[in-house]
Amino acid sequence: MEKTVVDGNMGKFVERRLAPTKVAMRLLNHELELAQGKEVTLDRHLLENVVSTIELFLEDFTDSYTRQVATVVSERKMVEPVGKSAGRAN
Repeated sequence: MEKTVVDGNMGKFVERRLAPTKVAMRLLNHELELAQGKEVTLDRHLLENVVSTIELFLEDFTDSYTRQVATVVSERKMVEPVGKSAGRAN
């Protein structure tokens, strides 16, 4: 089961999820270096895996970021502004 991202752990979360994405980028750079001329030929299976890796990173990051923002917003709603009391009318 995935751990929920807590405020201080966002950097660690992103770094851990970036590892496969960095590997995919290195692979693409390697294929570019090996290419002859202006065209690059990639195996379809290889390209599908690279796309999946990037999609997974984006989904994980978006879901975690959305959860973190929702937590911050809900915590702010629970805090009563200074100078206002629950029974006092404006």
